[in-house]
Amino acid sequence: MGDRLPPAGAVRAWFKRLTAGESPSARWVRRAYRSDPELAARAVAAVGAALADLPADRSEHELLAVFAARLTGDPHAFDAKEPAGALLEHALRERFRPPPEGLRPGAARAFLLDQAGLGVDQVSSTVLVAHLAEACRADGTPHPMVAAMTACSGAWAVTLGELRRWSAARAHGGQAFVVENPPVFEWLLQRLAQAPPEHRATLICTGGFLSAAGLRLLDLLVADGTEIWYGGDFDRNGIVIAAGLAARYGDRFRLWRFGPEDYQAAAEGVMGPPLSDADREALLAVEGPLAATARAVVRGGVAAYQERLVEVLVQDLLG
Repeated sequence: MGDRLPPAGAVRAWFKRLTAGESPSARWVRRAYRSDPELAARAVAAVGAALADLPADRSEHELLAVFAARLTGDPHAFDAKEPAGALLEHALRERFRPPPEGLRPGAARAFLLDQAGLGVDQVSSTVLVAHLAEACRADGTPHPMVAAMTACSGAWAVTLGELRRWSAARAHGGQAFVVENPPVFEWLLQRLAQAPPEHRATLICTGGFLSAAGLRLLDLLVADGTEIWYGGDFDRNGIVIAAGLAARYGDRFRLWRFGPEDYQAAAEGVMGPPLSDADREALLAVEGPLAATARAVVRGGVAAYQERLVEVLVQDLLG
């Protein structure tokens, strides 16, 4: 298969690890080769061509379907369910920063593709944001929409494509407050609209598990020195999301009303269904700054939700 590959140094190094059986790509190829040698060979050739021509290496971006059609003749060659698409994902995991824990498969794949300068599209991945202090375009000039949206206390569903055109983002007071649920985001936004523009805290909503757009925005903010204050639901998903952010942003990450005592306040009087065994097991496996909260939820035996804390949250923002 080696004679089918472009003679790029990075690709040759990848192919050397592959033939030596020293990588996840190699394990995938061995499995594929046992069932269909020709299919495995075509996938290796396609991924080799892709690695030799990644748009990110030219500081560019290209739609995945156009990229695939240009290299292989088939716009679907690198789709997630295609052999070359599966192998490409392994290869990108080996080359780039791995996705944060807790992402859904589609979001993790989008994160990897984005680092390579690729994307299924640039509009379906979004993140809700309000009250940014500033965002700069690629040429360093301020983004006019940011000031306008803050002045009217409006929220903006920012696409991944739009965020790719930003070179920097800044939060008011060096703090960005991140919530998991759109209803909480909207409630807080309505209350903050009553405050003067300069007192409107930067708000972000992930809408559940983070998207590639959400991660790109948070990365831009952290690069500017912003602290990420996160609060979510006191359940398996909410705590997994928080744990992933804590691991990614380290000393820039803060819990926002998301400690054991906050769980107790949110869970008071809750009559919901008990945690499943799978949820208990997952929560007991959580380590780091979310461990105490996770164990409090296990002891409490039921999930609790951020909507129960909105009055306290808005006081934090207005205080």
